[in-house]
Amino acid sequence: MRHISKWITVLVLLGIVSAALLGTVVCAQEYETANVIIDGQTIEFDVPPIIIDDRTLVPFRKIFEFYAFNVSWVESTNTVIANKPGQSIVLQIGNKRAFVNSQPKDLDVPAQLVNDRTLVPLRFVAENIGADVEWVGQTSTVVITSKQAN
Repeated sequence: MRHISKWITVLVLLGIVSAALLGTVVCAQEYETANVIIDGQTIEFDVPPIIIDDRTLVPFRKIFEFYAFNVSWVESTNTVIANKPGQSIVLQIGNKRAFVNSQPKDLDVPAQLVNDRTLVPLRFVAENIGADVEWVGQTSTVVITSKQAN
């Protein structure tokens, strides 16, 4: 009887692990993805950009470091902070209010945690650092042009 009990426990644990792994895969694939081009350069991310409510979200560290911001994560408040001289952007996971140079700004879609990465709305970030943003629907591509690149 103990032998059967051990096998039942093993099977239950395998079922839980399998469900967790399948849930992760489903979660990772439930979003439509997008491409990102900045100043003619295709940007590769460790977690692909995703589309939520017609807004493209990208990993915050990659996009801010591309623009030479210092980035930090405040785990106690689930907040991302990007700073460089004269500019700061603060976004909090799940919060539709962000701060640009200490001024509150409303977001269409808040920052999200997806596959252990913090994703932020790309248009919001690009426009608030002074770049132009264009959506190319045929290829699901966001094209960003920095003001200094014009």
